[in-house]
Amino acid sequence: MPIAREAHIRILTKETLDGLVNESQSDYRGRLLERERSILLRYEDGPEGEEGPASTSIHIREGQAEIVRRGSVSNRLIYIPGEWTSCHYQTPMGILDLRVFTERFQFLKLSDRKMRLILSYQLELNGQEAGRRELSIEIVMR
Repeated sequence: MPIAREAHIRILTKETLDGLVNESQSDYRGRLLERERSILLRYEDGPEGEEGPASTSIHIREGQAEIVRRGSVSNRLIYIPGEWTSCHYQTPMGILDLRVFTERFQFLKLSDRKMRLILSYQLELNGQEAGRRELSIEIVMR
């Protein structure tokens, strides 16, 4: 039976919209469960709203990834290379329709303790272009 291991998670984000670029870095502590054909990563990302911190799960399977966030803002984004996927982005003000086109999906196992997920994708929000994102998620097991 797989055992969840503590992990350090570093997320580098590059957002491009209308020629403007915004880059950020976030660090989290979480838990990683490695199975034969998939990886599940979970972490909390700071105090948010009255119900406490938001919870994020990243599920990496052969050729695709799914990121689920639960909190005052919730979403479920699915990344499949070369495909548009339809998702919902739930806010306290209502639900927004979101589409994701995954341009790049790369999962690298760099060592026994270190992995990296790289995603590059386009976003559409309620049928309008909402920019391009690049994520690099580095995972280091403790």
